[in-house]
Amino acid sequence: SLVAYGRATALVTATGMNTEIGKIAGLMNSAQERKTPLQKSLDQFSGKLAVLIMIVCALVFALCMFRKMTLLDSLLFAVALAVAAIPEALTSIVTIVQAFGTQKMAKENAIIKKLKAVESLGCVSVICSDKTGTLTKGEPSVREVIAATGASEAELLETAYALEKLSEHPLAKAIVAYGEDKGLNAHAVNDYQTLSGMGIAGAIDGENALAGNEKLMREQGFIDDSLFQKGEELAQKGATPLYFAKGGKILGLITLADTLKDESVEAVKALRAKGIKVVMLTGDNQKTADYIASELGIDQVIAQVLPHEKAGQIIALQNEGCKVAMVGDGINDAPALVQADIGISIAHGSDIAVDSSDVILMNNNLLDILNAIALSHAALKNI
Repeated sequence: SLVAYGRATALVTATGMNTEIGKIAGLMNSAQERKTPLQKSLDQFSGKLAVLIMIVCALVFALCMFRKMTLLDSLLFAVALAVAAIPEALTSIVTIVQAFGTQKMAKENAIIKKLKAVESLGCVSVICSDKTGTLTKGEPSVREVIAATGASEAELLETAYALEKLSEHPLAKAIVAYGEDKGLNAHAVNDYQTLSGMGIAGAIDGENALAGNEKLMREQGFIDDSLFQKGEELAQKGATPLYFAKGGKILGLITLADTLKDESVEAVKALRAKGIKVVMLTGDNQKTADYIASELGIDQVIAQVLPHEKAGQIIALQNEGCKVAMVGDGINDAPALVQADIGISIAHGSDIAVDSSDVILMNNNLLDILNAIALSHAALKNI
């Protein structure tokens, strides 16, 4: 946590590995550094070949003894054959080629953290990508403010501004910026809490207040079907609807929309041309995600998923026999980055996303993935 100004009172409810960040760190730590698939195959091959060579060495020793050579000379012939024939250098040679591949990828702005990425990137059949900050610029802005029946726009904006001012989420920052442009004053918020995957809650002027998605509103008994229908319609146009309630009534909704990165459409098109399936994996609204996917030409959309569910979706694809790469930039992407065969983060992402990845895109450009895949193919060809 970071207190930018003022002071905060904290109540510790869990410590260490029992916290949400601790659980994510545990998932990362469980993924130990392993040999690359090719190195494993060569080790297995070398082991089997070594057994065969030892049998041949025994036969050579027996033949030398049969020809009346001394014990020392017979042993020398057998050991010389073993030293010359057992291919202990194979894995080392592969590592050298992978190191050259790492150097070339770095020149193409793809920093390789784990050698397995050099050979595995060329075998990827599915690329899963987060939406916000990865496919989009991660700079959402407020599009519409719609007050519910019986509520005022001023009350809606003041409640939204007060609650979101305490959040670090990109959508929250957009609402705060909008509120500051309007010259709003932030009311004090007590009992502030984050509701994972749904929104935030707190108390303003002694009244309970909520901000979040439709699921949160329905669970808390705030139901306005006409407002929800309006939110669905706007979501189909690519906006993300956030609903707000206070004092026992729903106040309205604020929609926010992000902008696609210039290179996203080109990158998705190029990946599909190579026969690689592209999947959007996001915690955002399903309708919003569907709209963005249609703009990009993405094959499959999996929306409204929590961090651990993202990792579960990766496992499901792997169980289908797919070689999966995951691209993400946030804390919520870390479990999926660890679970994927190749985890790819972008340089401006969160520290935990960068730490849990195998490849870092220094230019935050998805087109660099294509260059890395091409270089991976070249490295495999050299090997």
